[in-house]
Amino acid sequence: AHLAGLAAGYVYGSKFTGAGGYGGGYGGGFGGGARRPGIKWSLSDLKAWYRRSRYKVLPKVDESPVNWSEVDAILDKIRFRGVNGLTRGEKEILDRASRQSR
Repeated sequence: AHLAGLAAGYVYGSKFTGAGGYGGGYGGGFGGGARRPGIKWSLSDLKAWYRRSRYKVLPKVDESPVNWSEVDAILDKIRFRGVNGLTRGEKEILDRASRQSR
C-alpha cells in the first residue's frame, strides 16, 4: 500500500503539477511553491534537505570559570526576591554554573 501511494504521488507530481499542467502551479514534484516555474525538486535536493534538517546550530558557549561565591550571592537573592528579580547577566552566570557542575 505504501509503495502504491509513493508511485501514485510521483505520477501526480510529475504529470499534473508541473508548470503549465493541471493547476498551473510553480514547479511540481516535492515541495512545489517555493521554486521558480518549471524547476522541480530532485532526489538529491530532498536528501540534502533531510541531512540539513537533522542538525542544529548551537550558540557559542562561554566556558570561563565560575566564581562560586558570586553564584551563592545570586542564590541568596533568589531566596529573598524570587527568580524574576534576576538580571540577564545573573541568569547567564547561573547557566554557566549549571553546565560546569554537571
